[in-house]
Amino acid sequence: MLYWPRLILPLRKAILVSAGVLVTALVFYPGCFSGDAQFSWNEAVSSGDWKFRDWHPPLIAFIWHVLNMLPLQPVPRYANLFLGMVCLFWIGVVLAAEPWERSRIRWLIFCACVGMFPPVFAVLSQTIKDSLLCSALIAAYGGLVVAEQKRSWAAYGFGLFCLFLALGFRHNAIFAVVPLGLWAGFILCEQIVPRALRLRLLGAATKGLLGLAVTAGLGVGALALTEALTNNPSYTIQAIYTFDLLGMSVKTGKVYLPALFDDYSKPQWWPVKGSEIAASPLTLDNLTQLYSPITNLGIYWYGPGKGLRITDDPAEVEALKLAWLDAIRDNFLVYLRVRLDVFLTLLGIHANPLGPYYCMWEQGQPAADVFYRPLPQFYLKLKDSIIFKGWFYLFSLLLFLLILMKYGGVLPRRLSFLALSGISYGVSYFVIAPSADFRYIYWLMVVFILIATSLGFSAFDRARSIRTEWHAGSNKLITTGHGEAFCAREP
Repeated sequence: MLYWPRLILPLRKAILVSAGVLVTALVFYPGCFSGDAQFSWNEAVSSGDWKFRDWHPPLIAFIWHVLNMLPLQPVPRYANLFLGMVCLFWIGVVLAAEPWERSRIRWLIFCACVGMFPPVFAVLSQTIKDSLLCSALIAAYGGLVVAEQKRSWAAYGFGLFCLFLALGFRHNAIFAVVPLGLWAGFILCEQIVPRALRLRLLGAATKGLLGLAVTAGLGVGALALTEALTNNPSYTIQAIYTFDLLGMSVKTGKVYLPALFDDYSKPQWWPVKGSEIAASPLTLDNLTQLYSPITNLGIYWYGPGKGLRITDDPAEVEALKLAWLDAIRDNFLVYLRVRLDVFLTLLGIHANPLGPYYCMWEQGQPAADVFYRPLPQFYLKLKDSIIFKGWFYLFSLLLFLLILMKYGGVLPRRLSFLALSGISYGVSYFVIAPSADFRYIYWLMVVFILIATSLGFSAFDRARSIRTEWHAGSNKLITTGHGEAFCAREP
């Protein structure tokens, strides 16, 4: 019989969620109001028709717009999204601890290790799409864990809803969602559907296909919602095109950027950096000033040189894509060098001057309606340590996956899907990262601590079992042929 709990979060779990939210608010409230957050906030407060520009995911502005309509508001008002994100995160942590619910000590240890792991805890300090993605994904994982453990339709639906949110919070979230969607197909076939139908869905291939169908449905729904919420498409993929083309141009000494960047006569929705400079931006000297192998910030926003304009003309975006494809075809090895430079920096194999979080440094207060609260300063002291190296998390997840594959009959299957989620999401940035921002690694950190804590419990149980067996063997009764008996350790 399917289990439909009256409360998804019973009192004990609700108390722990409340405690987690309170501790997080005491440390980080009202959340770092970075430039990315300000963009979505401005869209939320300025929209009169429930439509938003999609340079950042419009779902974020939509949710912020809805939260602003509630009768009770925090101070400052923009902290409402911070509180919502933190609640979702801690709900996910508590639900993910379901396998250890009968052991209160382990249950509390799991929640504390995952929620208070310093690099993951600091993710909650900023209301940006990467942090929102982590909250949605851990909530989805927690919901699916409960669905698998208790055959709960409510938890299963909650997990799928959070996967839907994740797809709306980041344009490339699909790489993290697909493995979890596959797992959702297995849960649906094995735990949720009626027993008569379940017998027809025993094959792993059938379960996987159903999981892909579930993921595809969520993806199509998220794309449809994004399109419905978008008033003016911004074509954010152009940031990848321009970064790669700029890098290949500087490295080869040949300009691969199309001539459309010579035309600044069109109205621009975003101010162009250095627009007062009369010269063409498509000179090698100017492109060299704009280019950094680790970030695209100099292309549009900061530093010397005349910046490239952000186009919202679909014909120009198509021309940019064709120029990108032509340049890759002509200089594939150079393209790989450009990609490798930014990816190795993202992983921390090359030195990365970009901080792992926004609001890390002490500074004066900005505008009166924005409260600046820096992170605890020990984060600044640890920013170059191994816990902020992307390679550590990616290689750890690869190692975890090998262990899980070798001991698949003993260790929980869900951890394999979780490891694949982190690995596929992290590896995807080799192709799509326009910058070496450490925030792209946030989900890998969450996956790491979820799996590490779970494997730690499994290793402890195995060690205790071996010790029990050893003691039982050491006290085994041995009888001699003369009727004597004594205890001896087995050889």
